[in-house]
Amino acid sequence: MQTPSGRFSTAAREAGETSPPGVSRREGWFGVSLATLQAFCLAVVFQAQNMVWGGLILAGTLGLNLLGILAMTTMSARVRGVHPRGHRRALGRAGGWAVVVTAVGGWLWIAQGPHDSSAATTTAVAVVAYIPFLLAAARFVRAAS
Repeated sequence: MQTPSGRFSTAAREAGETSPPGVSRREGWFGVSLATLQAFCLAVVFQAQNMVWGGLILAGTLGLNLLGILAMTTMSARVRGVHPRGHRRALGRAGGWAVVVTAVGGWLWIAQGPHDSSAATTTAVAVVAYIPFLLAAARFVRAAS
């Protein structure tokens, strides 16, 4: 059996690779930055109830989060390249995990008002929530040619 060697066949074959040519390293770094910002903001949100100016800090953090998402996704879209196989599925799973962790943490540390959990504990949970996003973005950095 003869394999096709046309332009579209080559593109389809490369798209099936786990590390295809054309992956954007800058897009990966923007993803790493966004995951880091998300973890930081979630950690602050989890502790805002215990702070003296918690309401203002919470509002500022949510504003920073919104601006960060807008900036990182805009810059990422400008340098977007080929996505490795399974990237969309990895992002879906990472998003689901982050929502579950945020909902549980939100119930424990936001909805109940001031709490006794240490900042180290809530920060660790916030970091664990965004590790899958960080790993998906780091895959871009590593796979970039």
